[in-house]
Amino acid sequence: MPAGNDIGQLSLRQAYKCFNKKLLLTCCLVAISPFNYGFDNQGFSSIQSMDYFDKQFGDYDPKTKAWYLPTWWLSIFNAVPFASFFCGIICGSIISKKFGRRACIFFMACWALMSASVIISARSRGQILAGRILNFFYVGMELVCIAVYQSEITPRKVRGVTVGAYHVALTTGGLILNSLAAGTKEIKSNASWIIPFGLFFTIPTIIVSTIWFLPESPRCLIMQERTEQARKNLHVLRVGALTEEQIEEEWQQMLLGIRQEEAISKKGCNVSSSAPTSAAPSLSSSSTSSSSARFYMLIIMAIINMFLGFVVIYAQDRIGRRKLLFIGGGVQASAMICMGGLGTAPDQSLPIRNAVVSMMVIYISGYTAGWAGVTQTMNAEIPSTELRAATFRVASITAVVCQIVMTFVIPYLLNAPYAALHVKTGFIFGAITVCGLVFTYMFVPDCRGRSLEDIDVLFHSSVPARRFHKVDVGTLREHIDGHDMKHVETLKDETVTHTEEAKPQV
Repeated sequence: MPAGNDIGQLSLRQAYKCFNKKLLLTCCLVAISPFNYGFDNQGFSSIQSMDYFDKQFGDYDPKTKAWYLPTWWLSIFNAVPFASFFCGIICGSIISKKFGRRACIFFMACWALMSASVIISARSRGQILAGRILNFFYVGMELVCIAVYQSEITPRKVRGVTVGAYHVALTTGGLILNSLAAGTKEIKSNASWIIPFGLFFTIPTIIVSTIWFLPESPRCLIMQERTEQARKNLHVLRVGALTEEQIEEEWQQMLLGIRQEEAISKKGCNVSSSAPTSAAPSLSSSSTSSSSARFYMLIIMAIINMFLGFVVIYAQDRIGRRKLLFIGGGVQASAMICMGGLGTAPDQSLPIRNAVVSMMVIYISGYTAGWAGVTQTMNAEIPSTELRAATFRVASITAVVCQIVMTFVIPYLLNAPYAALHVKTGFIFGAITVCGLVFTYMFVPDCRGRSLEDIDVLFHSSVPARRFHKVDVGTLREHIDGHDMKHVETLKDETVTHTEEAKPQV
């Protein structure tokens, strides 16, 4: 039987039993970090509409007798920070690989406290821009570190639950900030926008205070040749939830799999076969990240997305990643094509405009139920063990590039005197989504219930993506060609040696 066929039968109680207290605490503390990403993602867009923010950083229009933010400055304010995002992605993956996941998380949390200080004390355009640039560096580091750390410490049966919580945390952070901003926007002073920005201090403070009490990723320690500490950390994360025999079996599989992957990568065999696949969800998420929803819908949409996020967390390890992608992508494509069709009506009456807004809501809901909820899980589990941080970096950079392209292209598609397609752009994005569904069927695997080392073996053996959940990895290992078997036997000997050395003395 292929590994993981029993995963869909796990009840919530059984899934909970996969966690011991240490692992549960670790996952919960790390999972709150994306709240800050949600604060940034929603905070700046919401606060830009506040009167006292416009007065502090904008210009006065004598005709309307109101303060406003110049278009040229908004373009710079929203686009320039992506350069810092790039740097954060690159630096985060390097720090994570060289010094460990915990060191990277600690560094980025300290950085976030610094950037929050700059933002909350800003009284000029240059200072608030500098604060956002610094904060985007933190967001880039978080993007390449948090999901990788979660995927490496979690049992295969519940990996979708823990990594999938990333998007729920992001959405929840946005909901919290939007709710606070809705309550402070009527304050007749700068406190109306300073108070919401104060949330930027909360999560990094918690992370800085607790991160060194959490265990380092065992897989990261193995790749740093710290085998004894890796064994101890795995035991800490599994004791109580698994038997000693199960812990030993997972340790042997982990150590052998990583040594085998190192040997394969040194030979140059198929080490990047999963890179295009891991970039795919990032490409799709970047194409869907822009929304025309108005400020009054932000809180409602955040609640809907948070609810759908919990549904996706529960469903990832039960029905699989691919099915969620097909369901969400199908809803997205249908909504976009319907929206484009509504745009062809000669009379854009109020009912048609309301229908367009409804299609946008359905589209965003489909995105949340599909690509948004599954992206981080797939990006964290698909790359090869040795190159996970580097591959995640490439995928994240690809997503950012596509986001920047969409930011500049969409105004030309929507408005006159250029393409002036307005809602007929739904045909374009609907077609892109259909192409994404075809790509998903051909190249995106379902890795539910697989260990990270099993996934490496499947890619190395060139198993078609649509057959990943059907293949018995144990049988596949037995049919590795003779030359690789010599490496495997050598690795087994090394594994036994490392294991004996790593066993704690009684």
